[in-house]
Amino acid sequence: MDVSIDFLKPEQADEAATVLGDAFITNPNSAAIWRRQGDSERRKQAAIFRLLKLDRPFSKVLVAHQAGDLVGVLNMAPWPKCQMSAADTAKLVPRMMLILRGEVLRGAMARAAKLQGVWGQHDPKEPHWHLGPVGISPRLQGQGIGTQLMNRFCEMVDSDGRAAYLETDRPENVPFYKRFDFRVVGEEHILGVHNWFMWRDAR
Repeated sequence: MDVSIDFLKPEQADEAATVLGDAFITNPNSAAIWRRQGDSERRKQAAIFRLLKLDRPFSKVLVAHQAGDLVGVLNMAPWPKCQMSAADTAKLVPRMMLILRGEVLRGAMARAAKLQGVWGQHDPKEPHWHLGPVGISPRLQGQGIGTQLMNRFCEMVDSDGRAAYLETDRPENVPFYKRFDFRVVGEEHILGVHNWFMWRDAR
């Protein structure tokens, strides 16, 4: 498949967020947080990815294009900036509330906060690149785009001499990431969903 990979440009952020929203709406963690998978939830999830990942100044974002369309996104952030400080979180709460309007969706915000809290407890306290999210347009999943993004990611972290870390909630992702020398270093049920925590040693 003819795919080009480059860094995200500011004018591509909305398109990249939409790809992530579409890719993740059926994930087990997303299902546990939203409790439904409609167009409204997909749009809100895309907006949250943009706010919490793509717009962060410390993130590096790779995007894959095919035939001019943005079809894949890989976000990476360096430790310790991969975890938001209390001050950063407080600044984002008003914008989060605008995205998560309504009584039911405020419940979603609490569930998302619980998930992030447990993830934060597992985050290694040593230098690493924190990988995620990685999302491919649903119509093109399984065609090697994720592999190409991961190959580029591994080249980048190896040239930097740092380890890498990720979380995943899909069992089929565990062997996929093992292909890139990640190994499982922890597991936990969160909101009724099994999550795996994976580490890749520095090269």
